Parts: sequence; structure tokens; C-alpha cells
Amino acid sequence: MTATPAFPSELPRHVVLVHGIWDTARTLGKLDAALRKAGLDTTVVTLSPNDGRVGLDALAAQVRDQIDARIPEHERFSLVGFSMGGLVARSYLRQFGEPRRLAAFISISTPHRGTWMAWLLGNAGARDMRPGSPFLAAVDADAVRYQAASWITIRTPLDLIILPSGSSTLPWARNDSIPVPMHPLMVWDVRVIRLVLHELTATP
Repeated sequence: MTATPAFPSELPRHVVLVHGIWDTARTLGKLDAALRKAGLDTTVVTLSPNDGRVGLDALAAQVRDQIDARIPEHERFSLVGFSMGGLVARSYLRQFGEPRRLAAFISISTPHRGTWMAWLLGNAGARDMRPGSPFLAAVDADAVRYQAASWITIRTPLDLIILPSGSSTLPWARNDSIPVPMHPLMVWDVRVIRLVLHELTATP
């Protein structure tokens, strides 16, 4: 007997997760496990290299390749990006995405408006994450194509990596704040995981 999924059958079951700079797929392990337990079909994208040596537009091609390999082209899916991974996911949408396929976009501590910390590094990925960068302007300009999807951002006001922490918000999204003590702990915090799970399984 097939178990009954924990989410309404009419909702997209595919969820693509994208990790951040210096992270690996293991960073999203707890979130991935919670989504799978709820009956969702997850794809955790592995970005390589993961240290900012490559620009975010180039990394987005890896998201495309892994989506194409796992999700049938006629099926919809949701995107969840952590930190830099949220920007890589947005670059995927700009370069390769189809608006009809995106159900929801959820970012966790993503520097949508850049972070001052990016000035400490001189590589291509960091330059993309600097406030006012051409990359950020490009993904912002493209976002109107996805206005039918649900957009949610989750940040912590205590973030010392995304500075200021308000850079993790978007004017067209629903912006949530959870006081997690450190940036890396966001994807391990049970409150964040419950919020992501709720957004991906609740009936619209």
C-alpha cells in the first residue's frame, strides 16, 4: 500500500535546494530530510566550485543541469536557496527558467541586495554579491516574469554575514524574520524548517 503524502496532491511535489558559498549538499541535510519526510521529492544541487571563484551566472548552469536530469520538463517545482544559493537560483530563473514551472521561491539569508562582507573577497562570486552589482540588477529586472509564483524570504536580524541583514528581503516577497543567532544555523533551525515546510505544503 502506498503511503498517503502529507501535502495536497495538487501541489508541486518537486523541490530544488541550492546551498551557499563554502557549503555542500550536506549543509542542507536536515532541511532535505524534513521535506522528504513530508512526501516531497527533493533535488539538492551541488555547486562546484563552492568558494566564489566562479561567477553566479556560471553556477546557475549547474542548477539547470540537475533540474533537467531530475524533473520532467512538463512538471512544476519550487526553489529553495540558502545564502549565495538563493542568488544562484535567481540566476537560473533569469537565464533558463520558465515562469509556468515555478510554484514558489524561498530564500534563506540570501543577500538579494548584496552584503558588505562581499567586499572582503575579490573573486567573481563575491563581486556579484556586492551591493549595486550588475548581477543583482539583472536578476531584479527579470523577477517580474515570475510574479505568479509565491516569493518568501527568511532572514535573521542577527546575521553577521549578510550585512545589513535587511538585504535578505525583497520588495515583492513576503519577508519573514526569525532570530537565529548565527547565519550558518539558519538551515538547521527548527523554526526555519517548519516555515519552509509549511509554505511548500499548505494549500494556496
